[in-house]
Amino acid sequence: MIKPKRIEEKEGINTQIESNNEAWKAAQRSVTAATLARDQAQASLASQKDKQTATVTAKTDGLVIMGTKSETSPLLSVVSRETLVNGKTSEYDYDKLKVNDVVSVETVDLSKKVTGKISYISPVPDKATSETSSSQYNFKVVLDEPLQNGYTVQIHRPNETLYIPKTSMKNGQVYLKSGKKFNRVAVETKESGSRLQVISGLNSGDKIIEEAAAYVDMP
Repeated sequence: MIKPKRIEEKEGINTQIESNNEAWKAAQRSVTAATLARDQAQASLASQKDKQTATVTAKTDGLVIMGTKSETSPLLSVVSRETLVNGKTSEYDYDKLKVNDVVSVETVDLSKKVTGKISYISPVPDKATSETSSSQYNFKVVLDEPLQNGYTVQIHRPNETLYIPKTSMKNGQVYLKSGKKFNRVAVETKESGSRLQVISGLNSGDKIIEEAAAYVDMP
């Protein structure tokens, strides 16, 4: 039976519509899959960023100053609002220092003297220097009054007793640093366990050779 031309055209249009609908549904499924893949990729990227982000807390309260683009310069620095003094103590005096101990800080020219408290004591020693074979520990003092940054100062504990190692004595003398040299100085001491208590001849802050027997006198 031969179909009328109109019927054939109508069936052709319906077939085309169904084909278009299937294509549209397939395209819609592709868009949905692409959207899901995008969301998963964004979630994975956010997760990776979170893992790469580190939070660092400064040990002191202060102002953040951005650094330069130089590879050798820090990206940022924290400048304390408080005036801090960095000090060192030997292993022989380490146990005498305690956090919150009150100390006096005096400039080397004796022009100014202020008080402060020890805020931090390093649990590990600093690198050894050529001047001493004993371990040196860093500590920090928060001042009650400000001092000019960069000043060289001496830190004193009230009513402190000065001790030196027995190895620093040689024939009743120690080698005391004066400028770039070490001079022999007579020191009065008395036994105090494994150390010597200084009666006279030395002051707190003086630098001496701690292994006197190994030091060779220069002519």
